[in-house]
Amino acid sequence: MNRIIYVEKRDECKYPDGNNLYHPSVLYPEYPFGEKFVSSMSNPIYDMVRESLYGLGLDSIHFGKESWNPLGELINPGDTVVVKPNMVKEYNTKEEYEAALTHPSVVRAAIDFCVIAKAGKIILGDSPIQGANIDKIFQDCHYEEILSFYHSQNVEIEFIDFRDLVVTMNYNKRINIPLEAHNLQKNEHVIINLGKNSEHFSEGETYKYEIGGYVDKKINEYHHGEEHNYVISKHVLEADVIINLPKPKTHRFAGITGAQKNFVGVCTDKESLPHFKAGPKSAGGDETNQDSLISKTIAYTYRKYLWSCKRKNYKCARFWCILYAIGCKLKNPHLFIHGAWYGNDTIWRTIIDLNMIILYADKNGKLDLTKKKRRILTIGDMIVVGEKEGPLNPTPKPLGIILASRNCAVFDSVFCKMAGFDNTLIPLVNHSIKNEKLCEKKQNDINIYSNIEQWNDVPLIDFVFPQQVHLEPHPFWRDIL
Repeated sequence: MNRIIYVEKRDECKYPDGNNLYHPSVLYPEYPFGEKFVSSMSNPIYDMVRESLYGLGLDSIHFGKESWNPLGELINPGDTVVVKPNMVKEYNTKEEYEAALTHPSVVRAAIDFCVIAKAGKIILGDSPIQGANIDKIFQDCHYEEILSFYHSQNVEIEFIDFRDLVVTMNYNKRINIPLEAHNLQKNEHVIINLGKNSEHFSEGETYKYEIGGYVDKKINEYHHGEEHNYVISKHVLEADVIINLPKPKTHRFAGITGAQKNFVGVCTDKESLPHFKAGPKSAGGDETNQDSLISKTIAYTYRKYLWSCKRKNYKCARFWCILYAIGCKLKNPHLFIHGAWYGNDTIWRTIIDLNMIILYADKNGKLDLTKKKRRILTIGDMIVVGEKEGPLNPTPKPLGIILASRNCAVFDSVFCKMAGFDNTLIPLVNHSIKNEKLCEKKQNDINIYSNIEQWNDVPLIDFVFPQQVHLEPHPFWRDIL
């Protein structure tokens, strides 16, 4: 039994409390830590992750026995494993965390199965936005206690913040001003040039790339002509296996964020990630859909704000930020800016490039498209998903689903269908599922499996999920989705 995608669905399912460190509430035969570390509080999430691994057909002949080792098909004893959740930024409420971040109960269950597989070293890591307060995330999500528990059980595990630069922000009065920036580490990355293998490469064409929230000088040093460089964490490249734990949401640039978009978090330098091309569609860009005075004014004031922040001239930054905010308030709601709209033709290329690197680049950054360098399993936390204004300010929607897959492109295609979106209208999904380097199977040959009878063993290409699990798209994508 070798399945590529599995959906575990429960009608009523809530995340457990973190005070018990998300221990399972059942002493499963394969559980490595004994009865002492079984919770008296219900933990359905652990059970759903477990059932998802079985549903994929992983070591199915030993299921229910002490010897069951589902990740043994991916993890060899002694392997280095990177566990990659979505830790995009800190929040103030439980509801915000549940809609935007991979829940730690999913992370805890995934790590336990890495322990069962006798992983040699486990790295829990992510590269959240530069202004994210990782200490607050750790405190709110009980990660410090979880890591301490593993250390007490002689598990070799550590958390690594993959970012090379962290910015402290002042969010007062809705004006975001960076107060200081500091480097976290040095020489913790590998620069990989995809060259003509990049989705951004176009014969004889050079574009001016930009990044949402960053000044644009450095990005065009990384990406121009036949140069398409990405700055990737060396810890990720040295991994034998990646356990990919996305939080599926809607997304202003890409339409959706799922398995493939989660790998943006392996990049240590955000300024190597093209988000959009400067200018309107009519001039070869995809920053905006209109070549108008108001669109040019908004773009100009925003860039002046960013440069003022870069130069630490915070009085000027406040001035330009106010002008920018006024422009945004006055603009027509169907004027899209900063590449955040359904006409973005850039971000999907960046995401596919990153996935090619994850699959085919060795630890030194050398690309060999004939052989995959690491094994990947995706377990998507869809107990609660984020709709509307994702990825940073999504509205929570409870679905009670764990979506597990051996293939990231297939995962995203299923999530897209689950959301009720047309796959062909989201470039990332449309291009990746057809890319033989990212998905060897044809869509016609892929079946969905599930504990829900109506969803079980049905062809992916024909299946339509019921309306109650559909999502409301980001407002900037609503016109087509």
